Amino acid sequence: MADYYIALQVNPNAGWVTIWGYTTHRQLKTKGVYDASDRAYCLDENDLIKDINGLWITRQLCPEEILRKSVAPLPTLPLAQAEKLLERLGNSEIVFPRLAIPFELWGALLAHGGWRQRLYERRQGLSEQWSIQEWLQAGVSNLAQQLGWGMTRLQLAARGLRSRETDESSVSLSRQLTLAGQAYELRVVKRGNLEDNIWRFELRNANPDAMIPAGFRLRLLTEDLQPFVNNEDTATEAMPQLYIDVELEPGEGLVWEIEPTPDDYDREILRF
Repeated sequence: MADYYIALQVNPNAGWVTIWGYTTHRQLKTKGVYDASDRAYCLDENDLIKDINGLWITRQLCPEEILRKSVAPLPTLPLAQAEKLLERLGNSEIVFPRLAIPFELWGALLAHGGWRQRLYERRQGLSEQWSIQEWLQAGVSNLAQQLGWGMTRLQLAARGLRSRETDESSVSLSRQLTLAGQAYELRVVKRGNLEDNIWRFELRNANPDAMIPAGFRLRLLTEDLQPFVNNEDTATEAMPQLYIDVELEPGEGLVWEIEPTPDDYDREILRF
């Protein structure tokens, strides 16, 4: 659900876009006519605000304007139900997946960034893009690289030891983040043998000499956003890092969260 909606006419063949105007969520729900067959709202042209520059002026002069109309909260989807929906809607032969299930289920599925990403991948016929085990063995997927994930080689625990276990332990997966205007790094590091499936999530300042400020929090949730024992670490004072160790079942998915929220954050499911 957005604050503002912009009406556009797009002609990809001719290469042009026409902006008709904009409206708020509240105006759309109040004055729009709902088309149940397409689950869309139609708004009369006269009810559009045609000067797009007025949007920025309104935000400056009336920052307290009520932009959204209250709506019923979306339901919470159990993991098993979400998996069934992903399997069904991931079939690209379903042309309009949003019309294939009740809106409440569709909205709840898309509200989860990780499930939304998985639905896209399945409809595109892509293989698993978020497997940590595969990243370590074959490299980070192109899709994950586009979102900032990469591999970082750490200092070997024992110099000169060239075993497979030691070499894998020297590699971590990392993502660069911006929190409160500063650069940080989220790391995922294997603990012990790959078969043990024990992992550490670490949050560090991108500057090796800087600390994690008091009040920052690193949190892990199950794939369906449920907490578990010892699933978060909070900086009660300035400290060099936040970390959480977890032992997982093969194929289990985790979602990470950080407070304050990183810029451009969307939930993603890392598969272990």
